[in-house]
Amino acid sequence: MRTIILERIDKLEETHCQSCTIYPDDFVKRERYCITKCKIGKKLQECGNQLTALSLKKANDIIAKGQDMTTSDILYLLERGFFKKDIRKFLGMGVKKSSAIFRDIKPRGSSVKPKGSNKSLMQHVFELADAGMTEKEVAQVMDINRKTLSNYFWMWRKQNGKSN
Repeated sequence: MRTIILERIDKLEETHCQSCTIYPDDFVKRERYCITKCKIGKKLQECGNQLTALSLKKANDIIAKGQDMTTSDILYLLERGFFKKDIRKFLGMGVKKSSAIFRDIKPRGSSVKPKGSNKSLMQHVFELADAGMTEKEVAQVMDINRKTLSNYFWMWRKQNGKSN
């Protein structure tokens, strides 16, 4: 179903949106027009709402599994912004037991923590920060203590003359 909706969105964008001449130089006005007046824009919104409903249904189905959730299910919930403490409740587990599960779950496409000293780890964090990643984004892709990460970002900002 999701694939069908995405294909419908692609087709609408290809046949109408790419050749649209409404406010060609003003993205904000064009977007406002698309959302409020354009028939195709309204169809795109409907498709988006259908995708959101599918995502919510899937999350609710996973939550209903309780202790029978798979690692993939837990990862899905984490990627959708669910907090670990809430997932812990859905699983019916305490902090100690669930900590091992969360420690072993790595986000899809995450980078691997470099082996070696804290210095190499700090250098890796600096490289990601230099590449424009935020502290929150780095935390999502690295298995690193949050306090350590905050300290590394503080040192990186100090080294680069940036505040905050």
